[in-house]
Amino acid sequence: MMIKKPVMFCGDSGTAKTVTVQSCFNDINKEDLYVILNINMSSRTSSLDFQNIIEENIDKKTMSRYGPKSAGKKMIVFIDDLNMPKIDKYGTQQPMALTLFLISRNELYQRTGDLDKREIIDTQYVGCISPTMSGGNRVDPRLMSLFATLNITFPSKETTESIYTKILEKHVVEFHEDIRGIVPKIVNATMEVYL
Repeated sequence: MMIKKPVMFCGDSGTAKTVTVQSCFNDINKEDLYVILNINMSSRTSSLDFQNIIEENIDKKTMSRYGPKSAGKKMIVFIDDLNMPKIDKYGTQQPMALTLFLISRNELYQRTGDLDKREIIDTQYVGCISPTMSGGNRVDPRLMSLFATLNITFPSKETTESIYTKILEKHVVEFHEDIRGIVPKIVNATMEVYL
């Protein structure tokens, strides 16, 4: 992200992909140099929806160049669940095709009027996807080739137990000491059932 290349985070549901990305954004944006545009894809997202969201967040800079609305800032477009849009009867996903065009060429065509070409500047892209076996659709390899892809794995049992123990301990802090003392046992028993 620091060298302004597209980055893709891939991992199963529950591996904290989105939290990891948001944490990265917080780290690199300490000096408030970036505008973060969050786009959550779903099975109903169309390419027009995607383009409208992008266009609502950019302004004309010169004749055919468009960039972030905030002067002097760069924009990071975070596309969560990139592989969720439904597959059409031709076997494609229109929002992903538009994403491929946008990232590879840094251009969009206006959909109304004269179909003017707009060059998109000062913008970089970050995405998250779930593997196809976890309910996500297959991603066009041409689109994936544009990204540096990082795999996020599920945390270990010990890490998961530690996280849930701390959450539950904060929740029962005002309870009697006997109740607070059984929190680790409850978490451990629950983890045995679900893992």
